Amino acid sequence: MNEILDSPDMRTQNSVFLFNLGVHYSVSLNFTTYKDLIDNVVKLIKSKSKENGNMAMPIWKTTTSIEKEMAHKMFAELPRNKTHWRFHTHQRLELFHKYAVSSMCKAGIPVLDVYPMTASYPNGTIDHVHYSGNVQRAAEDQLITFVMEEMKKKRATEE
Repeated sequence: MNEILDSPDMRTQNSVFLFNLGVHYSVSLNFTTYKDLIDNVVKLIKSKSKENGNMAMPIWKTTTSIEKEMAHKMFAELPRNKTHWRFHTHQRLELFHKYAVSSMCKAGIPVLDVYPMTASYPNGTIDHVHYSGNVQRAAEDQLITFVMEEMKKKRATEE
């Protein structure tokens, strides 16, 4: 992430850094380690912003909801008793999700929250974690509007 933020493309106020850490972190890390990771990401974003006032606008995109029961329909060979799989639950994902959102909000980093949108999508997932392309279309449209308005405000304050 540090290398990405140091790239020339991210050193302009006309760029956006849309990022997340993906649903896989909630499976592979314990909550304490995840909290430390999120806290370090926030520190990195804030330090890069101070170093480079023209840094790209950071926006945290939340993880999507999961449908764990779909995995066994598609991947029957997956062992159901693997430790990491047993802990891949809605409750655990929500805990990680809420901590990340809270941290980003406290740091003043805008959040594109797709978790509730995907959790309520009536057609569910394609597999256990991926959704069809149209599920987040409204969020994408709102994101474009938000970014354009924020950039317009930024330019107006500089004039």
